[in-house]
Amino acid sequence: MRKGSISIILLMLLVVFTIFSAATFSILKNTENMYFRKIKEENVEFIANNLLEFSIATVKMGVDNSSNLREDIFSFKDYSQEVSYIKNVKWPTQTKQFIEKKVDTKKATIIFSNNKKLSTSSFEKLSLKDYYKEFKKYIESFPNLSVFSAVYKIKNSGKYLLYVRIKKENTEFNKIAIFTSEKLNKYIYYSQEEPLIYFTSNEIIYGPLKSNDYINVYQYSGTDQKFTVLGTLEVPGIKYYNESNNTSTTYDSQHNPDMVYDLLKLKGNPPVKFVDSDIGFTNIYKDYSSATSKLVLPLEDFLNTSTECGIKLPNNAIITSKVVNGENILTIYTNGKSYELSWCKW
Repeated sequence: MRKGSISIILLMLLVVFTIFSAATFSILKNTENMYFRKIKEENVEFIANNLLEFSIATVKMGVDNSSNLREDIFSFKDYSQEVSYIKNVKWPTQTKQFIEKKVDTKKATIIFSNNKKLSTSSFEKLSLKDYYKEFKKYIESFPNLSVFSAVYKIKNSGKYLLYVRIKKENTEFNKIAIFTSEKLNKYIYYSQEEPLIYFTSNEIIYGPLKSNDYINVYQYSGTDQKFTVLGTLEVPGIKYYNESNNTSTTYDSQHNPDMVYDLLKLKGNPPVKFVDSDIGFTNIYKDYSSATSKLVLPLEDFLNTSTECGIKLPNNAIITSKVVNGENILTIYTNGKSYELSWCKW
């Protein structure tokens, strides 16, 4: 071997090693950047989810006795680029079409943003003053965070759209939710008056519970289980009996309302609303009768309308259905006549 050959080979190996090390470092660096970018995106989305939950709770607490949003708080008079930005988001096609066609995007009520929020007094009226302060502190713990939350009217429906946007540097998340103010059908349990029967610490209500009377809760001794409501609890108050010490205590908006969070397991959003008899059964019946009359049309009127609605059929109607080559065919026989409706779903 000639002199200097070993040095040349070592030099080549060092060059190859240096290139390999540089490439490896670059790959590791890119992997690290991707990892931290992923974490940042997840954090931003988590904040967006919390903002949406906060906004939903705010709107729920703002529903008045007529099942509409309180006009003294939700005036829908906010006009700004922030408000109209919802149209510029890259939504899925059907969502974008719905927003453009059905939602009044020119005006809204801003719930929470960097530039404007509902007033502290408004949150106080909604019994959310402390919740608002804690949430405000939570948002302020993230520096350089762009925050926006607002509620919009859905045209001619009595429903509302909630829109939230969180942006940090180049990461942005947009989320929406539809809020509807149905009354009776949103409750798993509803009562006008409560006899002396107890919800016990062994029970779970899988959804919202409402009564226009004080409910009775019985806490068994020797157990850590608590009466659980997985939806919002809406009652004037709670009469709580503790078997361990044989005591009865009443909790409502004026008497230790915060203690119920320790005594019960409340998973709704918001967890509890202490309200008086704001929705009577008679009102619910009238509302449902009115709403139903708008949702359906007699068959003859249905055939001549382009409005989305249901069909009101007479008692003697006979209905058959079939699918032919992907086409749904519904045949209605009534009063000696036959009507055929067909549609395709592609």
